[in-house]
Amino acid sequence: MTDTPPWARGSSTTGFTPPTPTEHVFPSELRVTTSARPVEAVAQRKSSRLVTVLLSLLVVALIVAAGVLVWKAFAPQQDVSAPLPASQYSQPATGVAVGPTGTTPVATQDGGGPMTVAKMAPSTLFIPSLGIYMPVEADSTFVASKYAGFDQIRIPSNPKHGVWYKAGAPMFGGSEGTTLIAAHVSNHNGWGALRYLYKIRAGAMLYTKDAAGQLQSWQMTRMRVEDHTAFPQEYWSAKGVRQLVVTTCGGHVDSQNLFTQNLFAIASPIDPKPAQVTV
Repeated sequence: MTDTPPWARGSSTTGFTPPTPTEHVFPSELRVTTSARPVEAVAQRKSSRLVTVLLSLLVVALIVAAGVLVWKAFAPQQDVSAPLPASQYSQPATGVAVGPTGTTPVATQDGGGPMTVAKMAPSTLFIPSLGIYMPVEADSTFVASKYAGFDQIRIPSNPKHGVWYKAGAPMFGGSEGTTLIAAHVSNHNGWGALRYLYKIRAGAMLYTKDAAGQLQSWQMTRMRVEDHTAFPQEYWSAKGVRQLVVTTCGGHVDSQNLFTQNLFAIASPIDPKPAQVTV
């Protein structure tokens, strides 16, 4: 999540080969002479050619520099930020879906073809309203974060894949705890599957299938944005309110080219509903 997306790099290359001087053939009787004038003439011609070459190289360098300036002036500027939601919200689940439900095919962002809930493979996340269909790998390994003093869950290097924190709540069923799924918004391989997560609306449907192919339906209830260094610790828990949390990076990057914030799409289970916990 903390890698920076890949930016466009332009390059201009101009080759220059100085002209090869024509060799002058002197009669032997002119080469053997006590006069210094022919030697001086040769030296002057060499010096003149050297000056010509240097001036030509300078002209080429100026042309290249001018070309780079023109390119920068007219090339669109690359925005290295990842958008954040227009607003944060919280509302209870209604059970009435907002937008596509995945019962009819929807186009996916990765170009993998139309997707439906019925076609979902095991260990995947599907958000029909955004065209997000993402394989999810199970892991609970923590690695050092690029932010000193912090650790983070290990995320697949493929930005089109996410990770499910398997030490938390399951991707199907369960009566309590958070099912946490995270992925890069971008890295050196390109934009990630969750690039447009910031657009998800309250009431939208999300679906997860576990490794056994069991389907869990969720409804979007809350959007939350926090700094990287203020990651909500309750999202790592297998206890507490039953919910799905899908997270990725967002906002601008800092001086280390790291995104500084995370956005959290939070959903409540719809089908099957969690069993009531008796106290």
